[in-house]
Amino acid sequence: MRKIIFLPIVMLALLAQAQIVQQDCAELFISEYIEGSHNNKALEIYNPTDTDIDLNGTYDLVRYSNGAGESIESDIQYVQPLTGTVPAYGTFIALLDRQDPNGTGYDTILFADLLNIGNTFANSAFYSTDYNSGTNGCRVMVFNGDDALGLRKNGNTVDIFGKIGEDPGYAWTDDASAGFTDANGGDWWTRDHTLIRKASVKKGVSTSPILFDPTAEWDTLAKNTFTELGTHTCDCYNSTSVSEQTKQISLYPNPINNNNILILQANQPLGNISLINMIGQTVRNFKSEQNIVTINTQQLSSGTYFIQVNNKDGVWEEKLIIQ
Repeated sequence: MRKIIFLPIVMLALLAQAQIVQQDCAELFISEYIEGSHNNKALEIYNPTDTDIDLNGTYDLVRYSNGAGESIESDIQYVQPLTGTVPAYGTFIALLDRQDPNGTGYDTILFADLLNIGNTFANSAFYSTDYNSGTNGCRVMVFNGDDALGLRKNGNTVDIFGKIGEDPGYAWTDDASAGFTDANGGDWWTRDHTLIRKASVKKGVSTSPILFDPTAEWDTLAKNTFTELGTHTCDCYNSTSVSEQTKQISLYPNPINNNNILILQANQPLGNISLINMIGQTVRNFKSEQNIVTINTQQLSSGTYFIQVNNKDGVWEEKLIIQ
């Protein structure tokens, strides 16, 4: 009799657990995936909320190598604890730590443009320094197109790239007839490509999918495309919700001549400040607790930029013209 009563209780508990739904615009997710030549690997993480999120001691990345599943007992999971901060409506970049110009084999240096992004973008870090150091903090960033990746918070998965437990061959593809594996020779999507999360995606994938169709949530770019790193367009950002910011921040002079001083002023601490060019590259990024900052335009090329300010009141953005 106890068994008859117990089983429905367990089933109800499992059903209640399955009905937990991740809310839109409430949690970090992976916004860009770079699987380039040699060791040129990077992941961009996006914060769709209006609050800075601290990664330290809370978030990590997991690589499920070559079809490994989620069972720690039977499969190897490589885990990389994350450090740093993801600003409100901003991004964080994790890169494979290959910075040694004398490195060979597993240690071949990153391409100069990707290495420069890692060295100059404020919210970024290099990981996986020692390929042979075990499972914690080593082999995560050496994914090569056939590995599922997970972003976790306190051990709970908040986003998944790929399908955990499936080895697709060389890569996941656009071939539905093969379950999006490369069994029938479909076009590779997760190998030798840069993938950008679609703007319509507002949350991560918290449960491994039955099929991983990379075309559903990702746009594809050519191999070794790094220009989109650092910024992400997402429908979670609602400019109308922070329209009052336009009344509180001023930027002058605008337009401004090259080799001049730009003044950014507010009635409260400015917070995170980014200068973004027209192809989406963040060319300056810093944080200020002051109400006024000056920016020297001496090393900036003439053209159109966007000044973006992220603080507790939301996001403010204005076009800047350097003549």
